[in-house]
Amino acid sequence: ITIAEGSENTALACERCSVAINMGKYCNKCIAEMKQEFTNAIKKDEKKPDKGIEFKSKPKRQDSEGMFVADRYKDD
Repeated sequence: ITIAEGSENTALACERCSVAINMGKYCNKCIAEMKQEFTNAIKKDEKKPDKGIEFKSKPKRQDSEGMFVADRYKDD
């Protein structure tokens, strides 16, 4: 849906800041802010060292503390 500019029947509002918009879900200001936030988050995440997969130890009393997914499908 696109609403003509200058129309008094503006029915769309930015989902982030509620300012009136003509099309889409977000205003241009919010799009620029979110793009910057995503870029910063990606850069921040790239700086973290990759720890790989961490495994938790198996509980001692499996019957009362629940099963691991791998144990659920194990052939006994």
